[in-house]
Amino acid sequence: MTAIFSSSSSLFSWRKLLAISHAVLGLLSIWYCKLVYWNAAEACYVMPCYEGPGLQELWKVNKGITFTGESSGVFAIFHAALGYALFSGPADESSLLHQAHFVIGIFTGCTFCASLLSLNMVYVWSAETNLLLNLSKLNPNGNVFEESGRHMIVNHSLTGILYTLSYVSSFMCFFQLLVMIQLLMARKEFTRYYRLLVSGGGGGEELSQNSEAIPLRSVLYTDEPTGASSSLSPSASTTASHYNSSSNNNANTLMV
Repeated sequence: MTAIFSSSSSLFSWRKLLAISHAVLGLLSIWYCKLVYWNAAEACYVMPCYEGPGLQELWKVNKGITFTGESSGVFAIFHAALGYALFSGPADESSLLHQAHFVIGIFTGCTFCASLLSLNMVYVWSAETNLLLNLSKLNPNGNVFEESGRHMIVNHSLTGILYTLSYVSSFMCFFQLLVMIQLLMARKEFTRYYRLLVSGGGGGEELSQNSEAIPLRSVLYTDEPTGASSSLSPSASTTASHYNSSSNNNANTLMV
């Protein structure tokens, strides 16, 4: 039993680390969405903005980049909220085992997809920043900044916003990869904790060796007639019942 409790405390420490990582990731995602929605969405590269069909789209953060940035931010928020809700809940052993297949499998895949989206946005915002920096190197009195008698200048405030978006996207990608590594490392704790539950904290060497083949969703169950707890999984109980019935049949044959 001591081994079970020590594994349980180790597993719950993983849950706390994952909850903290998702909390930080959620704050970064909200800040990222705020910058995209209120500062960078369809912002002009020059002030005042170019006028006329086509030119307006060429000289601003276009609708395609805006939609990509907004959708990746919303996905990151939902991912962080789901992870925080999953790992910050009450430390209940049975529910944890029921969720093991979801945590290790589906959620790890979602985290990997979220990190790819964030990495993509790092390159998108870096490209936009590079474009503005190159515009700043042009002659401010050149023809490129003249339209219909109006003189325009580079929107330097947008450069700072794009720089910030690049850095925030980088931090989001870092924390998402960190969460994925934590999930893969915590998989051993899930397996070890379940193995100790099945073997009763010690002994049962053969059962301990074969416990990898037992699904993680198999948990301790209670016999209905007596209310006593059993340390075998349902599949192992079925095998034992089949073995006992076979032994009884053999004994009856010998008696005849």
